[in-house]
Amino acid sequence: MTRIVLALLAVALLVSTSAGCGGSGHTPSSTGSKRTLTDLHDIGQLRRAFNAAYGEPRLIVLVSPTRSVCALGASWPRTHVLDAHPNAKLSVFAVWIPMLAGDSRGSWDENVLDDLRVHEFWDGERIAGTWLADKRLGGLGAPGSVVWDAYFAFPARSTWKNEPSRLLVAGSDIIDNVGGLERSFLPLLGR
Repeated sequence: MTRIVLALLAVALLVSTSAGCGGSGHTPSSTGSKRTLTDLHDIGQLRRAFNAAYGEPRLIVLVSPTRSVCALGASWPRTHVLDAHPNAKLSVFAVWIPMLAGDSRGSWDENVLDDLRVHEFWDGERIAGTWLADKRLGGLGAPGSVVWDAYFAFPARSTWKNEPSRLLVAGSDIIDNVGGLERSFLPLLGR
């Protein structure tokens, strides 16, 4: 009996790890180009990228690169935003932020959000997470804390001067707060 239980646990572990980040059967971008992870040196980098996508709905996600966490936090935007709307004109800004033991730039899986509409940043100094917490954008965070496992959704006409304008919805943690994205962001993407 013990061997059967152990065998079932081993199979369950194998299935859960292969279904995590990058293992969901998602087809990589059609260009076959290698994904780029840009180091975030200041909040201005994210602001410039955000403003360069003016005219498109935009989604900022701050997620940990650790396999189990990213499988939860990044899987929802991947499945329900990117995969479900393959022709939608939008930009997703994925900010990978080290928050858990084992998080490192090297643990980033380029296949998690493998889509040409995604701009990926490595925020090793937690610049974006700290900045967003200090601003309390969308009611998330507080001065001195770090926002992560979170999303911020914006319409096409949003601009970012001192802070991003026209925030539609924000949520943290991502998985337990997707209702706002379903109500306020997904309708902007059409079918």
